[in-house]
Amino acid sequence: MRLFAVRGFTRTTTAEIAKAAGMSPRTFFRHFPSKHDLIEQPYRLLLSAVASGARACPTDEPIIRSVVAVWPRCLASLLGPDVLEHDGRAGIRSLLALRNNDAEVSAMMWAITDEFRSDLATLTSARLRTDPVTDPRPSVAAGAASALLHDVTLWWSTSPGVSLPDAVRLMGARSRTS
Repeated sequence: MRLFAVRGFTRTTTAEIAKAAGMSPRTFFRHFPSKHDLIEQPYRLLLSAVASGARACPTDEPIIRSVVAVWPRCLASLLGPDVLEHDGRAGIRSLLALRNNDAEVSAMMWAITDEFRSDLATLTSARLRTDPVTDPRPSVAAGAASALLHDVTLWWSTSPGVSLPDAVRLMGARSRTS
């Protein structure tokens, strides 16, 4: 993420990434077919874990509450609890900046986010026992849940001293009062 933040996604080579990680390019390619996969695989894994976690929540619970409840655990599982509270904030800020400043990364991440929203809409539709084609509520709820995750993550990553669970609680409370 640091290399991408400094040099940009397109100008950063896999050889530079491998060197910064203390490995050979050949070893890098054993783990990641391309530098795109450095971003795509973890992001897809994270959102998939959130959707799976939401599926395990009570079926009478609103989807936004389910998603917010599992978010810190999923992020900590991906990054590790220590990284989450220390280097994690800088990494998340770098990733969000990269998404905002690089059209290729942005398109990739938004496509994955769209798949996530669609998955949440399907889950919400099942919980409501409604047809997502004729009832807009599942899509609206899924969009709200996805937007809340984005906002809480951005806010947490720029707020030293605020833990992710506290940020989730505060943002969740704000979303219920808005």
